[in-house]
Amino acid sequence: MADHNSRLVQWLEVFKSNYGDQPHAQSFIQDTEAALAEYKAFFSSKFSKIYIDKHVQAKRAEGSILEYSLKWHLEQVHNGLKAGIPTDARHVDEFLNKMKTQNSLLIQWLEDFKAKYGDEEYAQQFILQVEEALAAYKKEIVPKLINVEIDKAVAAKRADGSILEYGLNWELEQVNNSIKGGLPSDHNKVDEYLKKMEAHKNRLVQWLEDFKSRYEMYEKASEPIKKTEETLASYKSFLGAKVAKINIDKMINARRADGSILEYGLNYELEQQDKAITAGIPKDERQVDTYLENLAKRNGRLRQWLEEFKLQYDEEEYAHQFINKVEAVMKRYLEDIMTKMVPVLINKARAARKADGSVLEYGLKSELDNFLSAIDKGIPTHQRYVDEFLLTLNRRRSNLIQWLEGFKSEYGDYKEAAATIQEVQDALSLFKNKIGAKMTKVAVDKARAARRADGSLLEYGFDNHVRTLKEKLDQGLPPKADVASQWLADVSKLNSALVQWTETFRSTYSEEEEGQATLHEAETILRRYTKVVGGARITQELQTALADRTLLSNGLDWHLQKVTDTLARQKATKVSPQSSDYVLLQQQQSLLIRFVEDFKARFAYVDGAQATIDKVQNVLKKCQDAIGAPPPSASSGDNNNNAVEGGAAAAGSGVLQRKYAYLYPIPVPVQSEKSNNNNNN
Repeated sequence: MADHNSRLVQWLEVFKSNYGDQPHAQSFIQDTEAALAEYKAFFSSKFSKIYIDKHVQAKRAEGSILEYSLKWHLEQVHNGLKAGIPTDARHVDEFLNKMKTQNSLLIQWLEDFKAKYGDEEYAQQFILQVEEALAAYKKEIVPKLINVEIDKAVAAKRADGSILEYGLNWELEQVNNSIKGGLPSDHNKVDEYLKKMEAHKNRLVQWLEDFKSRYEMYEKASEPIKKTEETLASYKSFLGAKVAKINIDKMINARRADGSILEYGLNYELEQQDKAITAGIPKDERQVDTYLENLAKRNGRLRQWLEEFKLQYDEEEYAHQFINKVEAVMKRYLEDIMTKMVPVLINKARAARKADGSVLEYGLKSELDNFLSAIDKGIPTHQRYVDEFLLTLNRRRSNLIQWLEGFKSEYGDYKEAAATIQEVQDALSLFKNKIGAKMTKVAVDKARAARRADGSLLEYGFDNHVRTLKEKLDQGLPPKADVASQWLADVSKLNSALVQWTETFRSTYSEEEEGQATLHEAETILRRYTKVVGGARITQELQTALADRTLLSNGLDWHLQKVTDTLARQKATKVSPQSSDYVLLQQQQSLLIRFVEDFKARFAYVDGAQATIDKVQNVLKKCQDAIGAPPPSASSGDNNNNAVEGGAAAAGSGVLQRKYAYLYPIPVPVQSEKSNNNNNN
């Protein structure tokens, strides 16, 4: 009976977690709960006393937590309480350990017993007996046990596992005696003295933190805590300022050989920097770069040294004079050198050529002149020169963008740089206003005109392809079977190529005004194909796909509702990754994405399909807001790559295209391999 009951309880938990919100499941849940309640009533009235007695009398050999019966263990506790802690110190630890063991066993046994029989009236007498024994232990033994532990912690040596060498009293005595003796008169012994005192202090601080965390609330611990804190306070008042001054002087005088970042100490570094600033910028331009480089390196070393120094000694009054000295020299560097050099550096950046490390071939002025001149001329009217013009212009634009970003990162905070930044931005804005829209139109026209020989998916270009498909559809299905078969093959081939071309075109130009008319034209003829060729068959396939349960085992509507209901019961906008709903939503999200991608690929241009697509995508949007986007799969990554490459091939005359997202998102043709070879020849 017990086995049946246990299996039913486990089954019911799993069943309710999976189907507890389903109306059809309620009758099964109610029947099972009624059976379990009936079993409980029957068991309680007939067998509870038998099982409780067995549990109370059971020994460890019979599976109990207790070594012997409950009665035996209770007697051990009561006898120990009655005898009290031994007067012989040698037996105290043994007594306390035995009492702790009995207490621990009774606690574990009581928890297990309550979990099984806590609701049974007959069990209450045993629960009361154990709780009384535990309360007596807590009252009589625990305080004494704590006092013993405190005494042991105070007396413990390193050999016993303590951080203190020979116990607390010895450590305190060493520190107090050293304070009374004062600093050694022999300067050679000061470092050793300070090192020993620092070691004593660190051990006491660490010991005190651990001791207070365990015993601070107990009265017996107050005395060792007070003694330790008083000694640490004496250490601080006696040595704190002295040690800080010694360490500050050491850091100021430290050289690179001692581990400092400064070559010959702080005073030398400040003197060299002050002299260089006073001397001023060399009149010989050949020496300017070296002069500035040396100043910048020395300023960097001083800044790094100062940050470390302030981190350690900013609160020490003695340190403030040195902090002020360093900050004064650094301020002079900024005001006397950088403010004068910014215009010089800006002019150098403007004039720098590629040979000097710039991204611009012959400096900014030359690049802007050529860029603005090309914009002023506009896109060539002769088709042969369009690609070369666009390539050159966009290469210059890209170089200017890259140069501007580097220039702004270096000098953007200086007012002297504002005119240069505005000059470049004006040129880029002029490109956007005068060339951008025209380039998009040129690219769209090239995509429509591109043939298969140019890399397009369409044999003779978009216009010819649409016209041919329209003519075929106007003819209608021929009456003769053999001719009809060929007609179906032809229009299906034309339709398939146009579908692929449209999707790749859409990936590049769907957001461009110039591309929307072409997309509308393509979608119109594709829908007409669906009506003429597919008709009732396509509609039937659509309905079959909606009813299919191969992927969505409970049907589309059920899965959509499952996601909606799960999101509705979430109070927070984001679902915690630790919750069971998070896993459920991830699973449903994956299934719905696979469904809608397949559905769109098959029925995107079928009347009535868009409503289903929108419905699924709306639910997926809510799901993504709650748990985030799904990780990209390998297949989706391949599809994306194909779409980009296909779209690029379809959009240009045998060329790949890429979108410039900076400033203005327009497709830019790149020369084909064929044209490159011709140019090389």
